[in-house]
Amino acid sequence: MKKSIVILAVALTVGALGCLWYFHHLRAGAAPLDELSWLKKEFALDERQFAEIERLHQAYMPVCDAHCAAYLQAQRELAAALEGSTIFTPGMDRALETARRIETECQRSMLKHGYEVAAVMSPAQGARYLAMINARLRMTDHQGMTPHREAR
Repeated sequence: MKKSIVILAVALTVGALGCLWYFHHLRAGAAPLDELSWLKKEFALDERQFAEIERLHQAYMPVCDAHCAAYLQAQRELAAALEGSTIFTPGMDRALETARRIETECQRSMLKHGYEVAAVMSPAQGARYLAMINARLRMTDHQGMTPHREAR
C-alpha cells in the first residue's frame, strides 16, 4: 500500500513539474500576444476572431494561475503527509483527494475554455481545435495540457 502511495505521489509531482516546465519554456520571454500568434496562424483566424480569442485567453489566465497554485500546494501537502510515515493516514487521504479534485477542476475549466475558443473559430477549424485539446485532456499526469503558469 505504501509503495502505491509513493508511486502516486511521484507521478503527481512529475505531472506538476511537467506542467511548469512546459509553461516556462513555452512562454519564456513571450508577450501575451505572442503566445497566441501560433493559434492565429494554425487556425487561420481573422482579426476579429483573434481579438475575441485573446480576450477569452486573458480572462482565463487568472483561473489557470489559481488552479496551478492550488495544485502545487496540494503536491506540497501530499509530500508532507508522506514524509516519514509508515502507515496510510487520513492526512494522506485528504491530500490525495485534494489533488484529484483540483486536477478535475483544472481539466473542467480548460475544457470549457477550449470550447469557448472553438466557438469563435470557423466550424471546421473549431472542430480541429477541439480534437487537439480533447487529445491533450486524455494525457495522463496533467502533462501536455494548456500551459500553466508558475505559482507566484
